[in-house]
Amino acid sequence: MVSTRSIARSDLPEVVAFIAQLQADPAHYIGYLDTDVDALTEQLCHLEPLGLDGVIAATRAGRLVGVLAADWDTDPARVWWHGPLVDDAEHSGTTADALYEHACTLLPAGGLEQELFIDARNEHIGAFARRHGFDRERSSAILTRQLDGLPPIREIDEVMIRPLADADRNAVAVLHQQLFAGAHRSGARLDEGDQRFVLVAMRGDEIMGYLAAERQEDGQGYLDFLGVPSVARGRGIGERLIVEVCHHLRDAGSDRIHLTVREDNRGARRLYGRLGFEHERIGVPWRRRRRIR
Repeated sequence: MVSTRSIARSDLPEVVAFIAQLQADPAHYIGYLDTDVDALTEQLCHLEPLGLDGVIAATRAGRLVGVLAADWDTDPARVWWHGPLVDDAEHSGTTADALYEHACTLLPAGGLEQELFIDARNEHIGAFARRHGFDRERSSAILTRQLDGLPPIREIDEVMIRPLADADRNAVAVLHQQLFAGAHRSGARLDEGDQRFVLVAMRGDEIMGYLAAERQEDGQGYLDFLGVPSVARGRGIGERLIVEVCHHLRDAGSDRIHLTVREDNRGARRLYGRLGFEHERIGVPWRRRRRIR
C-alpha cells in the first residue's frame, strides 16, 4: 500500500536525489524542474507559498516511490505541478493519483487553474494528465545557448535599449496583455523578483519592444518573454534585445541561457538559431481549467 506525506527537511537529500535521477530520463522529465542537485534543492526550498511543505512524497514498504510538489500564485490564479515523478513500475498510476489527491488538499479554497509542463516523451504524466481532465496545449521547443562567443551588440538608428522605468510600466503591461494574454506572468509583474529584469526598446517615447529575463537559482539565465508589436517588426529589434540580454547575463556570471518558444513559431526559431541557440527538447503543457474544489 502506498502512503503519502509532506516531506521534512531531513528528507530533502533523498527526495532531491530521487528527482534528479528521474529528471535525467526524457521519459520522466518535468519542464519546470532543474536536473542539477544543488539547483533542485533551491527550487524545492523556495516553492511558493509553502516551501518544503508543498512537497509530497509517496512511499511503499518504506521505499520512496514518488514525489509531487505544488508551486502556485494568485496572479494568475494557477498552480504549477512539479510531477508527479514516480518510480513504481507496478503501481505507477495509483501512486501518481495518491500524490495528486494529497497535494490538492494543500491548495487554497476556491480552486486554481492547474498546469503541467513535460517532455513530449513523458508518457507517464501524459496518461496522468488525461486521466485527471487536463487538456494538452500547443507544444514548445526548449532552446539553450552557452554564453560565450556572443555576437556584438548592434546599434539600431533612433532606437535605444534601457532598463524598464516606472513611466514605461503601464504601456509595457498593455502590450504584454496583447501579445501574451493568459500567460503565466502578468505585465505588471514582469520584473517582480530579485533576479528578474526587463529591457525595453525605445524610439523617443514609443515602446518598440521589451524582453523579460531572469538569472535563476542555478545561475543560468532564462529568457521569459520577448515582445515586439507588429508595427515594429522587421527592424532587428528582437535580435538586439536578445543579444543585449545575453551580454547582461554573461556579465552577471551566467554561462548558459535557455528559453521556450512555440514549436510552430518558425520565424522565432530561425531568429534564435541565427543567434546560436540549439534545440534541447520539445515540451508539452497540459492545463486543467476547471475548479478542483
